[in-house]
Amino acid sequence: MVAQQITVNGLGEEYQVASNVDWIELSTSTVDGQVIIDVSINADNINTWGLYSGTITVTDPVTGTSSVITVNLAIDAIYLSANYPSIAFNQLATQSKLVHSLDILANSEVAIDWQGLTNVNWLILEEDKTNNKLIITAKPSLVSGNGQHQAEIILSATVSGADLPGKIAVNFNKADVDAGEVIINDVTINESGAVLDPLRPYFYVAQGDKILVFNLIDGSIITTIESPLPEVDLTNLVIHPDGSLLLASNLETYVDEQEQEQTRVNHYQLSLPDFTLTTLDNDTVTLDYRPQQIIVVSGRSVVVSQAS
Repeated sequence: MVAQQITVNGLGEEYQVASNVDWIELSTSTVDGQVIIDVSINADNINTWGLYSGTITVTDPVTGTSSVITVNLAIDAIYLSANYPSIAFNQLATQSKLVHSLDILANSEVAIDWQGLTNVNWLILEEDKTNNKLIITAKPSLVSGNGQHQAEIILSATVSGADLPGKIAVNFNKADVDAGEVIINDVTINESGAVLDPLRPYFYVAQGDKILVFNLIDGSIITTIESPLPEVDLTNLVIHPDGSLLLASNLETYVDEQEQEQTRVNHYQLSLPDFTLTTLDNDTVTLDYRPQQIIVVSGRSVVVSQAS
């Protein structure tokens, strides 16, 4: 398969074209005095993913001139993932959710023989490889005590090193009561300041310069996280679909070195479930708009902001 064509002018009939790597394949032709170099990639000579670099050298023995063309190639890793990066089970007094069925996905052109493994004994995994599905069943009798119980499922190829394993976060909520209607009073929500946890029965609310974390079972406040910047509203809460982190931001007004009033957006990352808030380095956050959503594409997380 031809990846690209290179046109070279002014070469004599005895020109030479060569590459310094075996994964670059070359063929040449002459059209109206121009040398056309067809450059293609031989995937059989690439053993793993990563960044590759090679060169093509074009030499004219008559004039003694040569040109070097650099070829850069990026080979993506093979990722295994599920259509949901986190799943929640629960067993309450009169209601329960104990079975999930997930689609297993891979960014590979060929089928991958995969497997699912877990780090707890209260999850039973059934692999339906014909339909690329993983059926996950929670066993409440093997879960000790009420509360939140975490687990992890690792998706990997049966051939070691054939992929980068994927992870599914799991939470089991066990309680003797049922989740009923919960009314939360005396809360003023900031702009885009409310999100549900996809993993735990938690609800996050930005009010003023704080993030309040509520339990959806009984409406109680689990914790309150204070902003590093007092009296400036935290807004635009966005949670990762695997329940691992939450993003927030605020708009700060400050006076620069020239004594001019300026504004800047500060971005924060809240680690879940330990509720550690970290200020992100503005030099490494290159968003023109606020984060709107975090999505998982082929096993990798992508922060989506508003498009212009």
